[in-house]
Amino acid sequence: MKIKKKSENKNKNTNQKKQIFCIRLFQLMTIIDQYYQLLIGTSIRNLYLDNCFEINENSTLKTLITTAKLILKLKTPPSQSSPSLDLKVKEKVEQEKKEEEEGKKEKVFPKFIKNIKAVETIEEIDNFIKKIDKVNLKSFLDIPINFSNSDNNEIKNFIKKLLKLYFSNSDTKVSKILYFCYYHEESNYDYKTIFPSTLHLIETALRFGIYEILEPKKTMGCHNFLPKIGQDSNYQYYNSHRYKFLFSHCYDKEKMIKFIDRIIQRTIQQPEPGFQIYFLYMLVIHNDIELVKYYSNNVGKHLQIYSPREIFPPTYYIESKEMLEYLFYNQCNYFIDVYFKSYKSSYFKNLELLKHFELLFVVGNFP
Repeated sequence: MKIKKKSENKNKNTNQKKQIFCIRLFQLMTIIDQYYQLLIGTSIRNLYLDNCFEINENSTLKTLITTAKLILKLKTPPSQSSPSLDLKVKEKVEQEKKEEEEGKKEKVFPKFIKNIKAVETIEEIDNFIKKIDKVNLKSFLDIPINFSNSDNNEIKNFIKKLLKLYFSNSDTKVSKILYFCYYHEESNYDYKTIFPSTLHLIETALRFGIYEILEPKKTMGCHNFLPKIGQDSNYQYYNSHRYKFLFSHCYDKEKMIKFIDRIIQRTIQQPEPGFQIYFLYMLVIHNDIELVKYYSNNVGKHLQIYSPREIFPPTYYIESKEMLEYLFYNQCNYFIDVYFKSYKSSYFKNLELLKHFELLFVVGNFP
């Protein structure tokens, strides 16, 4: 039995080594192939369109740095190459630069980063790496330690230089999340020309707590941002961060309160059916009792439940016992079953919450 186990472990290790070798070989062949494309005259700008090189808010700082280094290496001819190849690459780069200066080529990077100077050398990147720790390196680009802390302006500014290098060598467009993380506050650029989709802009406003984006909108259609029944049998859409986006990129509690104030004012001046309760649902999903209390105290504690049948019953949005208790005693309508109005909903995310609700219902004198 022991011999069999050792044999299985040995085979497992061998397979793992083979997989690692194949991955590294593939990476090496990819780099060689890309450099070969550069030598035979393919534009540098078309080398980074593969998904594995796409940089967005879900990329780590380390990934961005690695990609930037790769771009710089591919743009620098190896010292051992023949003089004729070096000359060919040099002439190609100079020709591209000349065409750009003459305006014969359209810039692939957005105007709002036009004046940012891109990273020029690998040494410059290495010096930057010495100034940051592993936490920064492993963090995603939309994490606040990279862009929202005033102490990290140096990190934020260098990331913008890395992004400039990336976008100037790729046909990839800047994502709305990266734009609002790194450029919006310092730019007068009209973001509506970059992101024309109304739905995307409303989602962005909710993520960052920027009410000005919502101001010109006649309706918000908040139910479009709530998880819908039947979208996925395993509820993976809800369990992911797809629907937990309210204030997902806003880390200032005061800013959140001001945003809620503007939302409350909007419901008075510009009523929209179901809006008040939909926004409460999103606050419950956000799972911040302080914000739920603030909103509830200002809009009233007897909101009428308005739930289209395609979305989950509101009890499913509750994440904690504390939130359950607060809603139980302060928003009694929240627990009305959306299908059978004379019943209370028992559709909770887990058995623990259901049992706690039953306990409150039995001994807590349901309002």
